[in-house]
Amino acid sequence: MAKLGAGVWVLLGQALQSLVNFATVMALGYWAGPEELGVFALGFSFCFLAISLGDTLVATPYTYFQAQNLEGRELYFSSAFISNLALLLVVVVLFWCGLWMGLQSLSGLSLVLPVALIGLVNRELFRRHLYVVAKLAQSFKFDVLSSLIQFGLVSAFVVFDALSAVGAFIAIAVAAWLPTLLGVYLERHLLGWRSWHDYWLHVCSFVHYGRWLVLGGVCHVASLQLYPWLALMGGGLAQAGSFAACMALTNLPNPLLVGFTNYLRPQFMRRYAQVADKGWVAYVVRWGGVFALPALAYLSIVYLFAGDLLALLYGEAYRAGGDALTYMALGVVAIALSAPLQLAFLAMRMPVTNLLYHGTALILLLSLAAIFAGSLSLTVLGVFYGGVNFAALIVLLMLFWGWKK
Repeated sequence: MAKLGAGVWVLLGQALQSLVNFATVMALGYWAGPEELGVFALGFSFCFLAISLGDTLVATPYTYFQAQNLEGRELYFSSAFISNLALLLVVVVLFWCGLWMGLQSLSGLSLVLPVALIGLVNRELFRRHLYVVAKLAQSFKFDVLSSLIQFGLVSAFVVFDALSAVGAFIAIAVAAWLPTLLGVYLERHLLGWRSWHDYWLHVCSFVHYGRWLVLGGVCHVASLQLYPWLALMGGGLAQAGSFAACMALTNLPNPLLVGFTNYLRPQFMRRYAQVADKGWVAYVVRWGGVFALPALAYLSIVYLFAGDLLALLYGEAYRAGGDALTYMALGVVAIALSAPLQLAFLAMRMPVTNLLYHGTALILLLSLAAIFAGSLSLTVLGVFYGGVNFAALIVLLMLFWGWKK
């Protein structure tokens, strides 16, 4: 019960952060219109890439090594943040190269987007640090501060009728940077340094653990963030904005799903390290049921009220996305069922399964996009989302069944 009570802080913090992110997207769609929302969605695809790289190549390996209670925690802490900066520079250069090659619709984000993505990735790493050292109440305060800053700035832009994609990224950047800088200052006793050689050894340990994860992460980013670009190809910025509205509603269960995942990642790793195969399948199945419940509840609500929800939150122009949202809600159920399987494989130190899972999703999506290139409507993209996620879940189930046998 004590562990469950501690985990509530993670869920509450994740819920608050996700709620504010949803409010930001909703405000953009309602007050700035589908095209500004489309620009935001396309720009955020670069943020998502940066977050995924930071998660797979730095944050998850950092969680694993810290969960092992190894010596030299301060070196892991410092090395993780330095590694993050190196990764983020690569994404920023990639974004600027995209602008230079002709992504004119994102030219207004040339300065604010890099600042935002650097803040977002480091905020996520610091949150993971608080989870693994069991400072869960502090992590909740961290999320509250970040959420209040973002909500306050977005509200100010709305009041002064100045909300745009640029304004949304300004709010996100400030909300990510300020709490992270404060948090790192409070944890400054963990900032250690010996030599570049020691730093390089820690980086190599991150890469050795995360090399398969990062490939899977790239496939995950490509498969998920390909959708707004396909929407752009099929119907312009307005359809990209409508898809972003559907995706924002699809992400509503994320506070629970991501909160469970963040809290359980070190728990799964410790459990498998202690008991190995004994009772492992039952443990994974039990948590699978916990993940499934909120996803099924969400699916039931969307099935009944999809179009009404879109019209209520974004305006009547978005109602047509109801069918797409329903199919996407089916995909949420598949994602929820996949989460405990992914945690199990990470604990078993089988990260190559992450590549197989996300690689399947990417290959299938690319194949479907090529076949239906001339009819990429909102509903078709919703069907893609639901079907691709269920196909990837089947791959994970087959891998887990094969391991058990």
